[in-house]
Amino acid sequence: MDSSILFRLMQIIFIGICSGALLTAVCVFGYISLRTRRGFYASLTVFNGLSFLYCVIEILKLFLSMLPVNQHYLYEMDKLQEVTMCFSIFAYPFILIYLQKEETILKKISRVAASAAFVLALAISIASYIVPELFMSSVNLISQDGIRAGMFYPAHTGLLYNTRNILIAAAVLFTIIAIGCIVAAKKSRTTNLFLISLGIIIVNLCALDDSFFLIHNKYIGLFTQYPFPRLITGMIIFGFFSTFTMVKYLLDRSDKLVKAYETINQSEERFNQIAGSINDVFCLLEYDTELETINLLYVNPAFPALWGRMPDNGSTTLDNYMQHIHTDDRKMLYDKLKNIYNKGSFDVEYRILMPDGTLKWVRDKFTRVKKQDEKPVRLARITEDISEHKILEEQLSYLAYHDSLTGLMNRKSFYEKLEEVIMLASRSKSEKIRALLFIDLDDFKDVNDSLGHSIGDSLLKVVSIRMRKSLRESDYLFRLGGDEFIIILNNLSDYSNAGIVAQKIINVISDPFTINNNELYIGICIGVSLFPQDGNTPGELIKKADTALFEAKKEKNLYKFYTKSMEEKAIEKVKIITNLRKAITNNEFALYYQPIVDFEGKIIGAESLVRWIHPEWGIVSPGKFISIAEETALIKPIGYWIIDRALSDWKSVISEYGEDLFISINLSVKQFADKSFIDNLINSITGSGLPPGIIHLEITESFLMEDVEDAITKLERLRATGVFISIDDFGTGYSSLGYLEKLPITTIKIDRSFIIGIPDKRESSPLVESLVTMAQKLNLRIIVEGIESVEQWHYLDSLSISGGMQGFLFSRPIPLSDLRDYIMDSRT
Repeated sequence: MDSSILFRLMQIIFIGICSGALLTAVCVFGYISLRTRRGFYASLTVFNGLSFLYCVIEILKLFLSMLPVNQHYLYEMDKLQEVTMCFSIFAYPFILIYLQKEETILKKISRVAASAAFVLALAISIASYIVPELFMSSVNLISQDGIRAGMFYPAHTGLLYNTRNILIAAAVLFTIIAIGCIVAAKKSRTTNLFLISLGIIIVNLCALDDSFFLIHNKYIGLFTQYPFPRLITGMIIFGFFSTFTMVKYLLDRSDKLVKAYETINQSEERFNQIAGSINDVFCLLEYDTELETINLLYVNPAFPALWGRMPDNGSTTLDNYMQHIHTDDRKMLYDKLKNIYNKGSFDVEYRILMPDGTLKWVRDKFTRVKKQDEKPVRLARITEDISEHKILEEQLSYLAYHDSLTGLMNRKSFYEKLEEVIMLASRSKSEKIRALLFIDLDDFKDVNDSLGHSIGDSLLKVVSIRMRKSLRESDYLFRLGGDEFIIILNNLSDYSNAGIVAQKIINVISDPFTINNNELYIGICIGVSLFPQDGNTPGELIKKADTALFEAKKEKNLYKFYTKSMEEKAIEKVKIITNLRKAITNNEFALYYQPIVDFEGKIIGAESLVRWIHPEWGIVSPGKFISIAEETALIKPIGYWIIDRALSDWKSVISEYGEDLFISINLSVKQFADKSFIDNLINSITGSGLPPGIIHLEITESFLMEDVEDAITKLERLRATGVFISIDDFGTGYSSLGYLEKLPITTIKIDRSFIIGIPDKRESSPLVESLVTMAQKLNLRIIVEGIESVEQWHYLDSLSISGGMQGFLFSRPIPLSDLRDYIMDSRT
């Protein structure tokens, strides 16, 4: 075979291999640029693409030169090859743009240079096709084997060819200078940058070497006998360098990803350990913008114990998710989830349906873990079982609004319901009448005194049942306390209907009661006021019903409507007020003391109780004058007298019997309204010389209803002196667990109404145990009131209560002299 043909075949094979390598680089960089959207890989794709096109044209030229073809084809391919060379000019600054991350002057110049080079390359290419003589010329030669070969040379004086060479030289110079600046500025990342930069320089030098050969028919390079075009070789070198750089970059990224994956695995393991150790349910879930699909991404092992079922793995529908939620709570939960777009987190309490049909209260805390504009929404959810808390809360709520003895609504419920009824009636266009029936039982005190409180309490329960059966479903019955009841009658067509109901109640209460084989008869008196005839406010209606009751109580088994003539009651109140003022001046008050004992029966303290010794009326019950004293502010001097007398008496007691006995003093809500009361009280305590630790101050739950924050501030001042603070009659008013935790109290006194009938009264035991458990959790001492039997004592002792007891079983309220004897007897 002719040596020239063999040489060309060798060239074809070499350049073909190079073309394959360049095509591979084009595909790889093209794919990476599409996936990463990075301009640097796009620039390498363009440059390797031009190199590949140049090599393919070279292969076609070599192949056609061995065939007897029209020389015009070779001429066109030569021209196309030179055009490819022109377009490679703009690729140099195009690559330089993406070698620089920061926006610099050099990057701006590179961007302008690339744009200008592209425009000039396009202009040279178009001109070479319109006026080819300015670019190339050709001669025809006959080889030794007779094959015609076309030899094409540059038009040495052609403007386009010289322009192209000048541009290539400028590109080489600019590239060398720019790369030097980039390398100097990026010392921390010079390895990959150096290879890319060196490849660009080699390509430019090879292009210049080939151009010099075409002009002077010799190379200026070191390898003058190298049989292949320098430009193709330079392109291959650049392709190798850029591919090597890319592979190294991917390997570096792969190593970082492996390390990141290991870190993630470690973090996930720690996360699983933490999430698996908590009792609450922790979930990661994701839902679409329309709340149609919910994806459960993660759930900790606590899920089955709380929900009673296994979680729905993967995707589920909202309907399927909501079927486990109580129907009354679904809309509320749905609205909360929809609002997560505008709110980063929220708490929600709702009921879930257990597989066995029971309900469980849970509290969910949802927190968005994605940015607000990201979709779908991803949430972290912590679910806590609050069923026990809800039960206790419901019990306290029930205690706050219901009478523990009869189950009727209590005083607090009455005031709220009366306001509601008046408001609705005021808005109504009907002329229906509402009536208030104030009820008081006659001779009830005699039953308590003669037969004991347990019989009296049983009687009150039967009375409440009879009255409830005498009313319509739309009417309301309340027990205000003691033997006082009140009824709200709704929608009466005539005022006489209120009299009919009142008489009906009198009739059913007049029938005998059989309690523990005791046949009892009691009387009942009812005072009636009407809305809107007698008043438009709760205060007016209550006052006038009370006035009517006062008149009715002059006889038995009678009801009376309020009339203006009943204002005599006001005169009677004035009479009491006048006598109270005299009592303060004449020192007609006395202090009695009811012992408080521990669960071994040993006295540990006493509660001071005021009595009014009137010269004509005899001993006046506190229930008859304390409320009037509070209304008229006479409670202030009476209260100060009680405090000073109790502290003085107790100083003599501890001097004789030791400091292990405490004194408990009741404080009125009205006293705290006086701004100077706290200061005066502290002065009295410090001036008494008594150790503050033996002084217990008792407040009622109604004190907290006035202004909780102000109450906390005042009580904290008192507690800071060292005295102890108790809540009296606990459970009969309103107490919030949240406020109990904030209040600086040390003791709660459980009202006697919870103790009545215990331990035989089954329904009361859970309430008492709940109160004891709550107090123990809050580290509060407990004083139980109303102990009247040994069985009650033993039952309470079984609850391991830290505190004491008081009641008729141990002693009634007694004077100081009798208390001294009681202390002596208790210690012998």
